[in-house]
Amino acid sequence: MSAASPNKDSVVTVIFMLLAVAAIAVYFVLPERRMLFYGLGGAAVLLRVGQYLARLFAGIRMKRAKREELLRDLPPVTMNEKNPSGE
Repeated sequence: MSAASPNKDSVVTVIFMLLAVAAIAVYFVLPERRMLFYGLGGAAVLLRVGQYLARLFAGIRMKRAKREELLRDLPPVTMNEKNPSGE
């Protein structure tokens, strides 16, 4: 299950594919326009890396929230006055 919304994830993937296809088309159709090729290809790569990082950090954030929820639901720990170690 993806941490990002499936709709947003799909839209970003489609934009990435369009940029990648445009970069390949520019490479073969307009070989003299290398900077356009590099710009489109670089934008596609940066978009994909950003998408990956967003998924990664969303997953970390969800794990942290789940851990905090579990810790909040635990009963309070009390120590025995005779035995401070709690044994």
